[in-house]
Amino acid sequence: MIRILLFSLTTLFSLPSNVQKEIEILFDSSEAGGKLGLSVYSLKEKKHLIQKNAYDAFRPASTLKLLVTAAAIDTFPLNWRPQTEMILKGRQIGSTFRGSVLLKGGGDPNISGRYFGEALEAFDHWGESLYKEGIDTIYGQIELDLNYFKGGQKPITWKKEFFDKWYGAEISALSFNDNCIQVRISPGVLEGDSAVVEFYPKVPSLKINNKVITSTGSRRRIRFGLEERENTLLLKGKIGAEALTHFLTIPIRNPQTYFADAFVEAMRLHGIYVVKEKVELNPPHFASYNFNTAPFLSLLDEINQRSQNLHAEILLRHLGERYYRQGSLQAGIKAEYDFLNKIGIDTSKVILLDGSGLSYGNRVTPNMMTQLMKHMANHRYSEHYIESLAQSGISSSKKSRLKNLPYPQFVRYKTGFVNFTQGLAGYLFTATGDTLCMALYMNGYKTSDWDARILMDTIWTKLVKHYDIERPLKAKARKDWLSLQSLPFDSLKSKNIESSLYDRMNQASTLLIGRAYLGGATGEGLFGRLAKKPRIQPDSLDCVTFIEYVMALSYAKNGNEVYPTLQNIRYTDSTHTFDTRKHFFVEDWVKHTPEWIKLKRFPGDSTDVRISNKEKFYGFYKETSPHASIQTELSFLPIQKSIKRFDKEWNGPKEVFGIGFVGKLSWLWVTHTGIVFVEPGKRPIIRHASSKEKKVVEMDLAEYLRSRQKSIVGSMFFEFKDF
Repeated sequence: MIRILLFSLTTLFSLPSNVQKEIEILFDSSEAGGKLGLSVYSLKEKKHLIQKNAYDAFRPASTLKLLVTAAAIDTFPLNWRPQTEMILKGRQIGSTFRGSVLLKGGGDPNISGRYFGEALEAFDHWGESLYKEGIDTIYGQIELDLNYFKGGQKPITWKKEFFDKWYGAEISALSFNDNCIQVRISPGVLEGDSAVVEFYPKVPSLKINNKVITSTGSRRRIRFGLEERENTLLLKGKIGAEALTHFLTIPIRNPQTYFADAFVEAMRLHGIYVVKEKVELNPPHFASYNFNTAPFLSLLDEINQRSQNLHAEILLRHLGERYYRQGSLQAGIKAEYDFLNKIGIDTSKVILLDGSGLSYGNRVTPNMMTQLMKHMANHRYSEHYIESLAQSGISSSKKSRLKNLPYPQFVRYKTGFVNFTQGLAGYLFTATGDTLCMALYMNGYKTSDWDARILMDTIWTKLVKHYDIERPLKAKARKDWLSLQSLPFDSLKSKNIESSLYDRMNQASTLLIGRAYLGGATGEGLFGRLAKKPRIQPDSLDCVTFIEYVMALSYAKNGNEVYPTLQNIRYTDSTHTFDTRKHFFVEDWVKHTPEWIKLKRFPGDSTDVRISNKEKFYGFYKETSPHASIQTELSFLPIQKSIKRFDKEWNGPKEVFGIGFVGKLSWLWVTHTGIVFVEPGKRPIIRHASSKEKKVVEMDLAEYLRSRQKSIVGSMFFEFKDF
């Protein structure tokens, strides 16, 4: 049975699965075509774990938003909020104000229903301010100050068709309701009637040419067209009389006029009527009112979780204004390059054309993105930055992504998509305390966007499961511990200590009966020098890890203690490395675990001395042993005496103790182990992980000893200490 403890340990130290190769095969077999880029960086190990086309340039799509939010949180204080100002110039006569109302834009993208019950309620602050002044009528003109931002409202690098979509709304220093309006189309009363068209918010900025006719049934076939420069919407098609309401979200042209119209309508709802007319030149200053909405961190959430392009573009221009006193696209991009250079990232292959990632010409490398995330993971505001990213099943726009993650709360990510471009970038927080920065891209694929997205999620999930393999295993250990709680563990402190320990180990070992046998079941973790298997394997046990796991379940005071207790039993000095693991059962495990076990002797035992060959052991892995071979004396009960002692009903107290089977090799003491349970009036039994049966089994101890007579010379025993 030496093969169990030593020779088959070569499987313990096999190289980890080639995850990159697996991903390449998965990508190739999908016939997606195009190009795959991947970078995985470990903060704990301070190295890249996977690099696949990691230095090549890829379109990032919306993962580029990670850059604008990183640069912003590095720049602005957490209490920063964009300001919008209302300046009144003129005179108040009674309840009437005559003069001009200047609305001065400060680039706030959150004046909307996003943070208020209704979109128009965003103006309540100003309405209440005017009400307190006793004003119920304004005669004058509405002026707009858009100077905070410079340059065009439509990025020239965006495709023309984007400007007819909600995600391609124009950028303005004065923005209202994401610079979009929702159109609702419902069937008329009778067949042939025009459809009923409403819009929200009810701001009279959009002209609608309605040519949608009510038809029979429940089908909807509606087309729309939007004028390039004017807010005129043409609707055509049919909607069934039994159809549900059809919703369209339309971007507004010249959003500053939409803002002004919304202001007028909001004042009307406050009982303040605005009558537009020209006013005298240079009227006197009357009053100023500042207004802000959601805090900075909420702005990051909108960008990184809900991927709002408008918010990202506005934030980019804020960066330009902060650094260069020019709230323009060009100044914002320059600020981003400066930020990347400041944190030591190579920008030679980086092309930045906007803040949202909607431009097809944007380029990043996977390594650049993981280096960015590495920096932000160590940033003073790392917690806020990471919390702004999406979480599967929680973040509103990302509930459909990464559904197969076993522990989604430990993964944060940002998605990206434009035609023939998929991106995923984010963090994995592993059970071993590591943080992985991951960036995954697919460009130019030939499959459908939906299939490409599924493939991206599959690859990402494979990465998470591989690099966080110990989390479900630790969770299984917690579940095992909880299943044992019908027995009061605190009774260990009672007077009947031996009985309590017996019950706990009996229950724990019984729970494991039938679990699979696996030689070399555990290792030193994913980044172990030689042993790259997980450090815990509740469902796959060998003879030693079976004993260790039973002890861990028995001694842990709660489910979270099972894993650290197991490691403390297995390693010396609480150092979890290959060189500090107790590989030799007697020479290491028994000798260096005095706080857990002590040797047990029976009358008639014999004593012998052997020298463990550490060099031979390390030689299997072409390694030089850091430990000298040691000489160990051991008392053991010869095989025939062992059979005789246990081949009858037990007449002593109820006990649990360990057993090691002494082999015939001169340089190694024990070749197999198990746990023995004895009770008065019953035959002793052994529970052990059997390589022959390929599982954990319970057997009559004497019968098992007889089956091993030709391969062992005797048995050594040890007691489990209690605390």
